[in-house]
Amino acid sequence: MNSQEQLLKNSLPLIFSLVFGGIAVYVIFFLMTLFGKKRLKRDPEEIRIMKRILRSISGTGITVETRETPEAVAARLSAMSSEDGDPGAGCKMRVSPGTGSRRALAEEFAGAAALFCELRYQKPSERKKELIRELRSRAEKIMKICTIS
Repeated sequence: MNSQEQLLKNSLPLIFSLVFGGIAVYVIFFLMTLFGKKRLKRDPEEIRIMKRILRSISGTGITVETRETPEAVAARLSAMSSEDGDPGAGCKMRVSPGTGSRRALAEEFAGAAALFCELRYQKPSERKKELIRELRSRAEKIMKICTIS
C-alpha cells in the first residue's frame, strides 16, 4: 500500500499539469477563433440584391437554375414576354396584373442584369454607390411586378 501512495504523490503534479495544460490549450484555441482574422465574409451587396431578385422571379413560376447567368435569365424572360412567347412546358408565368406585365418584368430584369454585371465584373469605380442604388430600385420594381394580388 505504501508504494501505491508514493506513486500517487509523485504523479499528482503531473496530473494537475496535464489538466491545467489542456484547459489552457482550449482557452487559447477559443480566443484565437473568437478574435482571429479569419471571419466569414458576407456576399457583396450586388450579389445579395440579385439573389433577392431571383427569389422574386422564382415566385412567378419561372425556374432559375443556379448555373444560369443573369444575362441568360434576361434572355429567357425576354423570349417569354413576347406575344408568341411560350413560357415552357406547363410553366405559367404569373405576374400581378395591376403592377406590371411580362414585358415590364423582362425589361426591368434586363436592366438589373446589366447593372449587376457592371458592378460585379468591371473595375471598381466611383459610381459604385450610384449603381447599387439603381440596382436596388430595379429590384423593388421587379418585386412589385412579381407580386401576385
